Amino acid sequence: GTKDTIGSTPITRKLRGTVWLDANRDGIRGAKEKVFANHKMSVTPGRGNTSGKSYTVNTDGAGNYEVPNLPAGNWIVRPADLPSGDFDPVFDTDSGLTRPDWQASALVPNEGEGIADFAADFAGSATLSGANLKLASNSVKRNLRGTLWIDANRDGVKGPKEKVLAGYKLTAKPGAGNSSGKTYNIVTDDAGNYEVANLPEGNWVVTPDALPSTDYERVYDSDSSLNLADWLVLVTMPVEGEAVADFAAALTSSAVAAGKADTLGKAAAATSLAGGLGSTAVMVDGEEVTTLPATGSNDFGQLLVGAFALFLCGAFLVRRGRRIKA
Repeated sequence: GTKDTIGSTPITRKLRGTVWLDANRDGIRGAKEKVFANHKMSVTPGRGNTSGKSYTVNTDGAGNYEVPNLPAGNWIVRPADLPSGDFDPVFDTDSGLTRPDWQASALVPNEGEGIADFAADFAGSATLSGANLKLASNSVKRNLRGTLWIDANRDGVKGPKEKVLAGYKLTAKPGAGNSSGKTYNIVTDDAGNYEVANLPEGNWVVTPDALPSTDYERVYDSDSSLNLADWLVLVTMPVEGEAVADFAAALTSSAVAAGKADTLGKAAAATSLAGGLGSTAVMVDGEEVTTLPATGSNDFGQLLVGAFALFLCGAFLVRRGRRIKA
């Protein structure tokens, strides 16, 4: 977003929205409703807006678009024309469901965001004629994931008995040509894995925290392999799919010679972030930061705790019964 400040406090402004195929025509993007991916949007100054700039942006694979660094004021948002008469507009933010013209006036405030959403549907005549739906696509998923571990044999492959770096912090920041204003703070789970869901496409720089002891050294990362491991990985998030950034450390030869044992790594737990977890957004240095939780639910651990609690309760009741009989 915009890098302006009020006093010493940075503020953020942007315009965003979603374009989708509203199959039930209710003006709400349903979980199974398809989206308009790579659909061109134009943003021009509206009434009272003295900005001389216009913007063009395409929706991403999930049907979303975002324009950062917009001056405050009114903006007119127009999606590109529908490619055929088989579709008709059924919703836009400022016209609702009654008179959708697929042109929305959005107010970008002094601090915050403006929103302009749009939806179309297959025309009734097209449905009756048996025309095929070719315009919209399913939402796509883009994930950044990886593993951090202690690479005892220094081969760049996570072995089944090699320990992991659980609860270890990383950051993912926009790379070259990436206009995203978000930085992600990440923590590995008990299996040494991490995952960031719905990351915007483009280049990202992934960096783990520095090693906490000189007894360890960096021996591997995804883009440097085993030769020049700098523990900084440059990844490109595709339009659809995933990017991977793995990292490994090991005890230095001098630490091994001195008989020091690995205390940084932990045995990998069965639970993992695989499948994704929720996240909490906060502001750090004027940027939106997403902090992911360290672990998922551990049903087995909860069962053990519950069983132990029942055992203690039973033992107490038996002891109390004996006292009463006595």
